[in-house]
Amino acid sequence: MEMIRHESTFLLLSICLGMGIRFVYDWLRIIRLVIPHRRFWIYFEDYFFWLCSGIAVFVLTYMVNSGVIRGFSLMGIGLGMLVYHKGPSDLLVYYISYYPRKISLWLRKKRKTKLAEYVKKWYNK
Repeated sequence: MEMIRHESTFLLLSICLGMGIRFVYDWLRIIRLVIPHRRFWIYFEDYFFWLCSGIAVFVLTYMVNSGVIRGFSLMGIGLGMLVYHKGPSDLLVYYISYYPRKISLWLRKKRKTKLAEYVKKWYNK
């Protein structure tokens, strides 16, 4: 009975970790929507994110299951990510990034018009 309780706890923790990984990635998506990034920085952010995610999976496996990788824990992480993705993920990204994205677009337009006015004045001299 104790073994079943331990494995079910490990599975639930794996599902929660998968949901947490997806939640953190959504915040990365929100930042990318508000502040445009070049490809290099997107690759760098993704690399760093997945490196940290791998460390989190390793720590969970090491702390809870003495470092023994179990298939159901990896499936639990995947299931947690899938449940979160199909659930609140898109709504969270849309509603949290809506106003900052609008403000960012407005500021970029303002900056372009100011730059265009400056260039026009400079060329008309």
